[in-house]
Amino acid sequence: MIVLDCDPGLDDAIAILLLLASREQDIAAITTVAGNVELSRTQWNARAIVDLSPRKAKVYAGCPRPMVFDHVHAKHIHGETGIPDTHFDTVECPLEREHAVDHLARLLEGAEERSVTLCFVGPLTNLGVLLVMRPELAIKVRRLVMMGGAIALGNTTPAAEYNIFADPHAAKVVFEADFPRVMLPLDTTSAVLVDEEISGRIEAHGNPASRFAGRLMRRPVSSPRFKGKGRPMHDMCAVGYCLWPDLFKGRECEVRIDCSEGMSRGRTVIDYWGIRGNANALVIDEVEAETFLSRVVERFAALAFDERRETA
Repeated sequence: MIVLDCDPGLDDAIAILLLLASREQDIAAITTVAGNVELSRTQWNARAIVDLSPRKAKVYAGCPRPMVFDHVHAKHIHGETGIPDTHFDTVECPLEREHAVDHLARLLEGAEERSVTLCFVGPLTNLGVLLVMRPELAIKVRRLVMMGGAIALGNTTPAAEYNIFADPHAAKVVFEADFPRVMLPLDTTSAVLVDEEISGRIEAHGNPASRFAGRLMRRPVSSPRFKGKGRPMHDMCAVGYCLWPDLFKGRECEVRIDCSEGMSRGRTVIDYWGIRGNANALVIDEVEAETFLSRVVERFAALAFDERRETA
């Protein structure tokens, strides 16, 4: 059983579709949080993306702001609506009435110990609030797989990656909780680049989900770091780890979160060489990118198969 928490977001959209295409995963919920754009946009976008898939999932809206700091959006990357050049006028997927944090609490209450996988690809606010309210529910989490943080440099400030910068206090709570964590940092996810060939193969499947995904993946990248190489799709790497952990390697490290209001806000301080010996997360530092992307292409083909089967 898996919960995907997100803030769509261009790469969140791809992560949602990849998970929906993976029927071996029992999706308990898709929860949303304020992040790349406001909560009203992230829940709307998540529902619209579910509409593109023949497989459905329930969507819950969560926290509209971080635990302490004001909300910091990323519209300069993801546009005013959260997904560049995309506006969904209507959605069919309903928004569940229950708050995402309340739903997570109820889900974990009824679960066996270490049975629920949490996949978080946005700010960690919903999970941080849950753990403050109900810390005893940590025992129900099998593991948290998250996209966030950086071993080296950030992308929002020189020190910090966006998801952690957006709500460092929530991240601090999460990294101190009693469950296993898998962290996919910016350094690693930036090595998985979708080029024209990959996006074209996905779009060629011809179903609504793959056409939408291929178009997003083809968008030009403004960063000179990636120009001419492809577009990083950070969030789908976290979903990918949940599907194919054999494609990833990492090391057990201690990770601490800088919650200061200065230049280091949101930095993930990682004891990469194990100097202190207090590991609290598996930090992924290698990925078999070519094989991973091939499997992603195959999954979008599965969405096309599902669409034909369910409309036959």
